[in-house]
Amino acid sequence: MKKQIVTLLTVVLFFAGLVGCAKMEESRLVGEWTVITVGDCGWPDVTTWTFHSNGDLVLVNDVNAKADSTVVASWDAFHDRWNNYIRIKSDYGWFQGNWRIDKHSRGTLLLTRESFLNGSKDGAFLRREFIKK
Repeated sequence: MKKQIVTLLTVVLFFAGLVGCAKMEESRLVGEWTVITVGDCGWPDVTTWTFHSNGDLVLVNDVNAKADSTVVASWDAFHDRWNNYIRIKSDYGWFQGNWRIDKHSRGTLLLTRESFLNGSKDGAFLRREFIKK
């Protein structure tokens, strides 16, 4: 009986840890991030992604310090066995999907989209680098 209780407690703590990691990552992402241009000539010069704690994601493309366009999406963090991810949902398909968090420190963020929301990986690869504003 003791062995079953210990096993059950271990399983519960393991899953609680996974949820806790995702929530911690989610809180660290909240804020305004500026895209670093890395040779992607189709990307506006200054674009900011603002992750809000309520799950909203606002993308603003600034041209000459004037908002050119704004996209609103939703996001949430999750964790698999090895990596932290964010899931972005939007009516605009070009950036929605499951993004792996490759690097996240105080002032930098590196995201790689691994798959679309339907699970397809064909043509999903997209990488964005950010600095905290």
